[in-house]
Amino acid sequence: MSKREEAKQSKAVKAQLEQRRHAIEMKTDQDNKLKNQIVIQQKRFAQLKIEEDKKRRINSVHRDIDRKLDDEARVRTMKEQEIM
Repeated sequence: MSKREEAKQSKAVKAQLEQRRHAIEMKTDQDNKLKNQIVIQQKRFAQLKIEEDKKRRINSVHRDIDRKLDDEARVRTMKEQEIM
């Protein structure tokens, strides 16, 4: 091969290697973006679970308070009826 052909071939190989490197970088960037999105989604999901648990506990306390108030009202009504 002549030097000119070798130079052309060398240039072509370098171009292919550069394309591969660029493609690998792009894929790595995409993978990193996807991983970051997954992490963000996991954080959001965890926060939603915390909020849901908090609401569930609050509702449970409200039900307990309502139940106690109803019981107290029944007892008061029964005592009032006994007095009459």
